[in-house]
Amino acid sequence: MRKSGNYICTVGVLSGNQKPHRDYPQSKKARIMKEMISYAENRQVLVYFFYTLDVNWRQQVIKGLRCKGNKWVSELFSFPDIVYNRIPSRTLENRKEAQHLLRKFSEHGGLYLFNSRYLDK
Repeated sequence: MRKSGNYICTVGVLSGNQKPHRDYPQSKKARIMKEMISYAENRQVLVYFFYTLDVNWRQQVIKGLRCKGNKWVSELFSFPDIVYNRIPSRTLENRKEAQHLLRKFSEHGGLYLFNSRYLDK
């Protein structure tokens, strides 16, 4: 399981309720995600992306995606210091599983939930 290691902070980016039909991001979304990872790593911040179904509360781990080189890899991560809510629409965010997850993250004492609601910038 991946821990923060030499990083000063860990950010888990909540990207939606379900994984896309393919396991790894494609095209414009993938490019933006790669840029976020690269920018963060240059500042000693570990960034990974995940979906609502990737969170295991019992074991306190998240199955996240990272880009290494030009290849997307799936890894298990400890809970991050920050969860960044990037669910792309109000409709998706209002689904029961997303609301449940966001509530649990906001109540969790060991992390900070950033952008807790759609358009809460």
